[in-house]
Amino acid sequence: MSEKLKVIALISGGKDSLFSILHCLAQGHEVVALANLYPAPASPDQPADVEGEDLDSFMYQTVGHSIIPLYQDALKLPLYRQAIQGGAVVTDREYAPHAENSSKEDETESLVPLLKKVLQEHPEANAVSTGAILSTYQRTRVESVCVRLGLASLGYLWQYPSLPPYAESSLLHDMGAVGQDARIIKVASGGIDTDFLWENVAARSTVEKLRRAAGRFGGEGAVLGEGGEFETLAVAGPTVLWKGGRIAVDVDQEPARGEGGSAVVEFKRARVEENTGGDEEGLKDLRIPDILDAEFEELGNSLEVLLNQSKKTGLISKSESNIYAKTPPHLLQTTYVHRSTLTISNLISPLDAAPSDPSSQLTNIVTDLRQILADHGVTPSSITSTTLLLRSMTLFATLNPIYGELFNAPTPPSRVTIACGDSLPPDVDVMLSCTVDLVSSAGSGGRRGLHVQSRSYWAPANIGPYSQAVAVPASTASTTDIVHLAGQIPLVPASMAMATVSDVPALKQVSEFGVQTVLALQHLWRIGRAMHVHWWTCGVAFISDCDQAEGDRRAQIATRAWEGIHEIMHRPFEQHEEEDDGEVDVWDMKYGGRGAALEPEKDRRPALPDYNRIQGRPLTPPSFVAQVSSLPRDASIEWTSPGLSVRSSNVTVKSSTSSAAAGHPLDVFSAHSGDDGVSFFVAGITHPSQLEELKAVLTPAGLPEETPTDEIDEEGDVDAVFIVYLAGELPRAWLEAVKPTVVPCRRVWGSDGRELLAGVVVRRFGS
Repeated sequence: MSEKLKVIALISGGKDSLFSILHCLAQGHEVVALANLYPAPASPDQPADVEGEDLDSFMYQTVGHSIIPLYQDALKLPLYRQAIQGGAVVTDREYAPHAENSSKEDETESLVPLLKKVLQEHPEANAVSTGAILSTYQRTRVESVCVRLGLASLGYLWQYPSLPPYAESSLLHDMGAVGQDARIIKVASGGIDTDFLWENVAARSTVEKLRRAAGRFGGEGAVLGEGGEFETLAVAGPTVLWKGGRIAVDVDQEPARGEGGSAVVEFKRARVEENTGGDEEGLKDLRIPDILDAEFEELGNSLEVLLNQSKKTGLISKSESNIYAKTPPHLLQTTYVHRSTLTISNLISPLDAAPSDPSSQLTNIVTDLRQILADHGVTPSSITSTTLLLRSMTLFATLNPIYGELFNAPTPPSRVTIACGDSLPPDVDVMLSCTVDLVSSAGSGGRRGLHVQSRSYWAPANIGPYSQAVAVPASTASTTDIVHLAGQIPLVPASMAMATVSDVPALKQVSEFGVQTVLALQHLWRIGRAMHVHWWTCGVAFISDCDQAEGDRRAQIATRAWEGIHEIMHRPFEQHEEEDDGEVDVWDMKYGGRGAALEPEKDRRPALPDYNRIQGRPLTPPSFVAQVSSLPRDASIEWTSPGLSVRSSNVTVKSSTSSAAAGHPLDVFSAHSGDDGVSFFVAGITHPSQLEELKAVLTPAGLPEETPTDEIDEEGDVDAVFIVYLAGELPRAWLEAVKPTVVPCRRVWGSDGRELLAGVVVRRFGS
């Protein structure tokens, strides 16, 4: 059961901030106060309830601010207000507070004294709600303040159009379904003119007009006013929230005209009037978006079929073979620079010193890491991804703050955290590996990050020093981005509680592990879509410790889930085109006629994989299942794509089998970007003799023609970075030669269900 929070609702008067309160109530939280920022009066004598000038702020809606005091009576909640100070000083998409000694104050910081004032009166408050839908600019600024004040950020409307039924207008329909009345009070787009003023934005006729106008003039989010096309004022809603009545306003027939063709409603005699009837419950018609996308619901309900099919193929575990008995691996700490990337692998605290506690070990690692970065002329802000290995997950709460001291930028690196138990060498309680982008740190830019710290219906929030994903160019002036994904565990996004069968009623007769497998994989997909990933080069599912038979079962479920979702995603394009020609209204199909009067809306989510960008026969990218000691939050599975998601205009994929090595043929999957020569190779090792076969694949005869010859050294070795998910023993000489990042595992399975000595991922760099 998730914690029930005491919420401060940030309101602007707009449709979204008021509607988000209903979702807070639906999640069982209690709203204890309202908070609002308004334009500073032109003179000390001007009352706060005088409309004055609209600031046209980047951060806050200020038009209609004279009506805000009425919400205290209409909602029967205490209201706290503060004048906005400063302007948009920090205009970056992601927000970090401006330097304290700056003479200019960013308008974001006006939230701090406002919320502190509320907390003085309501010390029980521990969360803040906002109505952010698509604006990273607004979301990251509220999150920054919430983190500093120790408050949870609730953004239940975040990415709402990308949730089932995948339509921008679904939010407006949902508002209308519960009786929220929000009037358009400002228009600022040529397509959305003064005829829209004082229309109820959730009325079916208004939604249809907005969609038509947006179709002609608008872009993403235009139907919702996300690009500033219009502003709204909520005046009524369900009595579960609007306990004191509705806001009534007399308006002038002639709006006030502004610059650029904008127009604003002129208010007269605003007051609160008693509600006349309405729904006393208020929340029974509030639609909560389905937890699963349609594709993942289908995947979950087909898992049993996929498992039955796999049994017929005779895929079995080979854990009885004695080659899997092992001792903890030999770890070689390495730093490796190629083109624009620095790879730092297997950092541990010095073993020649006296045994130290885990905190001291990580402190030593952080010190060494800072020195390595300084030697290469960069700072921790250039780190793009990390792998944090612990002996026990019980150490996490102690070690995470030490790790977090490395990062103060808005988009810290993505992170995979697992506990490896006795698979780590003796006396090693923590180990850290990371990749560092040297191009962006040198000032050429190109880094993109996604660090959502608000609870929503979309994907789990990342509270703390790691991002959901970080993307950087594969090389200088590259058109390919490498997107580093954080590990995704099966949390319910709205509550941040571990998913159970009861949380996903759409999956019938699916085990809890199956439910968690599907949900965590969907998190990876949603983040990948948000980061414009076009192709996964490899999927990795970590599973927690269990007995041998259960491990085999879990490995089979995870492998089949990875394979199954790709089968769903790359059904013949002709079939999709036929469905599109039918102009099916996804909203009307699922919600019984609420959208029947509207033209159909199409699913605008990006394709993943995007087969229009892939050359070669459509393949399912390879996957590994790696069993470790334990995972964060006692999860049973964690999905990731370990820095190996490619965004490119042209990717060639293929599968090949090398010549047999002592009776052990080697299957190698590859993805190659033709734009700049970036390549990934993935192979499952069942016998040490295959390592030479892998080397042969990576030397000139086995490489794409575009591969620069200067990436092969004088001895014929390949200039590349290796990640090894290691379950057995590999020759020490090979480990020392390729200098891999090592993830010690208890067991590893490949895409075909066979148990492996190791799963190997190789990244070769473009010029």
